Amino acid sequence: TLTDLTSAIFEGAEFQQLVNQIQRVALERTKTEPNLSYEGRRAVYADVTSAAFREHFAEVVLVKRDRLRLSEPQKALLVEDLIDNSMGLGEFNKIMKLAAGRTSNIQVLGTKGLVVEDFNGERIRHDSVFRSLASMVEWVRRLARTFGAGEPFDPAQPSVDLYLPGVRFNASYEENYGCVVSLRFTNFELNSLDTLVGLGSLSTDEANFLRASVMARLNIVISGATNSGKTTLLRAALRETPPLETIVTIEDSRELELQDFVDPGVVVLQMLERRPNIDGHGAVTSADLFKNSLRQRPDRTVIGECRGEIV
Repeated sequence: TLTDLTSAIFEGAEFQQLVNQIQRVALERTKTEPNLSYEGRRAVYADVTSAAFREHFAEVVLVKRDRLRLSEPQKALLVEDLIDNSMGLGEFNKIMKLAAGRTSNIQVLGTKGLVVEDFNGERIRHDSVFRSLASMVEWVRRLARTFGAGEPFDPAQPSVDLYLPGVRFNASYEENYGCVVSLRFTNFELNSLDTLVGLGSLSTDEANFLRASVMARLNIVISGATNSGKTTLLRAALRETPPLETIVTIEDSRELELQDFVDPGVVVLQMLERRPNIDGHGAVTSADLFKNSLRQRPDRTVIGECRGEIV
């Protein structure tokens, strides 16, 4: 098993020390490319991990000599596990194993369990994958370093938003459970107005009205309760955007990912808010981004959430 392989190669805290070393080196390599894709980021981690593992394995062989025999597939399995853990995906993958194909949300309630909800609203509770609150917080911080802008996660900055492939991630400090995490899954199947009509979410007349409104470039406000399908409806409507038009999206955290939904000929420019640093400087607001976006001559501007001064 993977556990047996790990214990054969690593002793005590060696595994975690190597994971930390890999992440430090990989972060140094990727710090100048904050918008690097998941695939590109994983390729960097794979390169760093392979080199680090070869060095560690050579040292172990010198000590254990003939007592250590690993096949190439076994080595590859260990390298993949190191990549996942250094990127913060080790526990994430354990959580994802609980997600069926129709999962819409997973809520991690500290060490006290997690709740999996499907797209029909049915919920199932499972045991937590975390043994301690400290290990959960460290997991969130590792993900934030890998997929975020390196923002801290502590009582002074008690929340973090990230976008992992197909999943919106939010972690927050909380009084009852200590730390809670929400994973919201993107349903790539609900990608057009016709699909929503087929599911009964829209009538044909409503879909045609939205289609005509998009083509006429009318101002559209989509509002509703949490998890009511606002983002799904917005993506489906914007799929009607003609090729060669430019859409600017302004968000406080990555969510829309319109490039995965609209015509490939549509130009999608993503602009994200930025929180102030620890000294209170460097903040970039939606209002700042909106003013700047006008210089890009967008055909359409999409505001992820309208609140505060952007209104």
